[in-house]
Amino acid sequence: MRRRFIKRINTIGVKVTMLYIVLAIVNISIFTILIFENQIDLIVDNTRLNAKELVSTIVSSLKKFSAEIGTSSIFRARSVKERIGEADSVIRPLVRDYLFFSESGKIMLLSYPGLDVPDSYVEDGLKAIANKDFSGRDFYLKIMEDTRELYFYLPLHEYQLGDTILFMRYHMKDIGERLSDLYTLITVIIIAISIFHALFAVILYRMIIRPIHILYQGSGEIAVGNFDVRVNIDHRDELGALGESFNIMAESVQEKIDTLEDQMKIVSDAKEKIEQMAITDDLTGLYNRRYLFEQLELEIERSLRYGSPLGFIMIDADHFKNINDTHGHSVGDIVLKEIAALIRENCREIDTAARYGGEEFAVIALSADTETTFVMAERIRKSVEAKPIRCDDCEINLTVSIGLISYRQDDLEKMAHPDDMVNAADRALYRAKQNGRNRTEIYSDDKPA
Repeated sequence: MRRRFIKRINTIGVKVTMLYIVLAIVNISIFTILIFENQIDLIVDNTRLNAKELVSTIVSSLKKFSAEIGTSSIFRARSVKERIGEADSVIRPLVRDYLFFSESGKIMLLSYPGLDVPDSYVEDGLKAIANKDFSGRDFYLKIMEDTRELYFYLPLHEYQLGDTILFMRYHMKDIGERLSDLYTLITVIIIAISIFHALFAVILYRMIIRPIHILYQGSGEIAVGNFDVRVNIDHRDELGALGESFNIMAESVQEKIDTLEDQMKIVSDAKEKIEQMAITDDLTGLYNRRYLFEQLELEIERSLRYGSPLGFIMIDADHFKNINDTHGHSVGDIVLKEIAALIRENCREIDTAARYGGEEFAVIALSADTETTFVMAERIRKSVEAKPIRCDDCEINLTVSIGLISYRQDDLEKMAHPDDMVNAADRALYRAKQNGRNRTEIYSDDKPA
């Protein structure tokens, strides 16, 4: 559940980032479309307005021209062709591309030789006359979207020019230039908006996404057991408070873990101590009888597996009952401790020394043949004999009797139980007692060596 929560936090950060990118793109797109469409409409409308104002100026000039003709007998006497020539002088300063033609399609005057005349000029001219008669409009407008041109047709019969029709062509070349300026403006606006969104994205990352990611990493460290992790969120808001709470939680968990580890160490030490006490003799500090038999069974199995010899030594303090009867049991305990210490000093680290019971001790000699076991036993016997035991008011000279046995694999296969080996060493110890004590006997077919 905790891992799902951590993954969800990370997913939220990714979702916030993706959502902001989408919103930024939509924002830029909508803003660009609105500006573009609005400016396009404005450019086209302004162009049409300029063209219509130009035509209105021409119409006003023609009306003034017509009025002058009506008041002058000289102008009235002139022919239509001559009047068209006078009207040409009025229009030429205002329009570059134009022509005068009759309703029958006869071209009366071109603004310049080689003027490209539309194929439908006659038909459009008749439409202008019909438009004038029915709607009263002074001109007929035709928009050529493919060439970005405006065609104007003006009937001139009311301007003292007979059935003549004026065609004018207005080029919208400035639309392209204005569109180019519009594209530049839109590009600048898009760059500005993008920079704004980028700055806002950085702020969003620093204020929200980065703290969430830091919390995610910290949670991941704790999830794998690193309770020393701390997060640094330098915010004075909810995320900052969450970071502080995270650190407090981590410290609390760390303290509880440390306390738990201390308690576990105490329990482990107590368990180890109890286990040690369970296998140790309280008085001498050597292993006890139960542990001795457990180890002897294991070592017999190991010797059988690897074919190594195994020795076993039984040690008994001579005349120990007299010591207890003469000096008391407290002195007897001191004597047993001294014997145990001497046994431990003269054994190898790999050997197992134990108190068998009462004043009897035993040693498991690993990988020791008869000669090695005998040398070890003699070393123990001589060290006990050579060291008087001093008490408060007395000095006790002590000796020990020792019986031992050492078997190789063939012998161990016949005597595979620990009791058999203990009994064999005990028989050798009995012979040592019978033969005068303070000596070492080796078991061999129930006969002293």
